[in-house]
Amino acid sequence: MSTLFLIRHGQASFGKDNYDRLSLTGLKQSRLLGDYLNRINIRFDSIYCGTMERQVKTAMEYRACCIETEFNVPEIIYDSRLNEFDAEGVLKVLLPVLLEEKPGYRFDSDNLLKDRNSFQRIFEAIMTMWSSGKYDMKGVATWKGFTGGVNGVTDEIMAANEGGKNVAIFTSGGPISVVIQKTIGLTHQMAMDFRDMIANTSVTRFKYSGGRIMMASFNEYPHLEQTEERDIITYR
Repeated sequence: MSTLFLIRHGQASFGKDNYDRLSLTGLKQSRLLGDYLNRINIRFDSIYCGTMERQVKTAMEYRACCIETEFNVPEIIYDSRLNEFDAEGVLKVLLPVLLEEKPGYRFDSDNLLKDRNSFQRIFEAIMTMWSSGKYDMKGVATWKGFTGGVNGVTDEIMAANEGGKNVAIFTSGGPISVVIQKTIGLTHQMAMDFRDMIANTSVTRFKYSGGRIMMASFNEYPHLEQTEERDIITYR
């Protein structure tokens, strides 16, 4: 059987002008990931990545670690279907609807980019609305469209890498939760709950063969746990 390694990007720059850029912590997480995978001798036959800056930089940091240790590493194949959904667009369209239906979220809305807890509460509420399929609106991609793209590209990747291959996909929490949802039959809400638990630069593994796929592990981050640094394990 082949193994699919779904790797979430390092921490992005919350509250900054360019959220998509890795934070200093995100860069450090990515290097720790690369060093760890090399140390335990995990090699990839193919590497795929989304096209978002935080995904690409995480993959490049891993690749740089391999090059420094003189390990052969394949070229990265990029595909935008591995990108995270447009969270900013979804928030912009559905936040007024949330506040109209549940005005109790007004305080969190006013502090959306100032306080991580306020952001998390708003984000969870909006994601529940979006993934339900009951709030599909013009100007924002649908949950159905997003999941269709993710499942399509992962099916293609698996079909192209049969026969005991190790395949890495550098992506985001949303696509990882979509693959988990399809594999173990989660509801949309449960998939969103899984998404919120996925740590930056964590690894989730799947075994697959002949069109069958099984989840082998979830949210591994021993490369972060082995450091003594505070706050190195992040989720946003």
